[in-house]
Amino acid sequence: MSEFEKLREEILRKAEEEAENIVKQAEEKARAILERAKKEAEDKRRKMEEEERKRVRAEMASEIARVRVELRNKLLSLKEKYVEEAFSLALERIARETGGDAYRKKLMELVSKGALTIGEPEVYVIVNERDKEVVAGIIKELDGKLETDEGKPIKLALSNETLKSIGGVVLKDKNSRKFYFATIESILNELKPSLRVKVAKTLFG
Repeated sequence: MSEFEKLREEILRKAEEEAENIVKQAEEKARAILERAKKEAEDKRRKMEEEERKRVRAEMASEIARVRVELRNKLLSLKEKYVEEAFSLALERIARETGGDAYRKKLMELVSKGALTIGEPEVYVIVNERDKEVVAGIIKELDGKLETDEGKPIKLALSNETLKSIGGVVLKDKNSRKFYFATIESILNELKPSLRVKVAKTLFG
């Protein structure tokens, strides 16, 4: 074999080895790229699944919160409805019980307190049509017994006005600048905040 042929074979051998190395490196790179692509795809899939789980959990939490608020509002509305019904029944019961000795005594207390609170020499008492006769008697009974802070006698008079109320009184001075409200409705309304808690506890525990 001539030197030329030997050189040619050596070149071919090295070329084949180089080609094999290139192919091997290419295959290794391809495998690495494929593995990386698989890993990235798996990571992406897991990330998408986790994001979907988070989205579903967030939607569920939001829906649960909405339902809770809705139920709480309905419960509060229902409680308020029954509380108002309880107050209405209480007013009806009080209305039925007005007219007795205990009611007359309470009217006298309210007229006395109202007149002293206004503290003017002339005070007018406003009541409903039913109570006018009773209060007229109370005014006569209190005549000369009440005084202002300055020691002046307080003159009580039954107003020509008629109170639209189930009971109680409203007092005012002669110039209608000072008022004292003590109707059954106004008294009950003042007590409503504390009574509402008690009534709600009684009704709903």
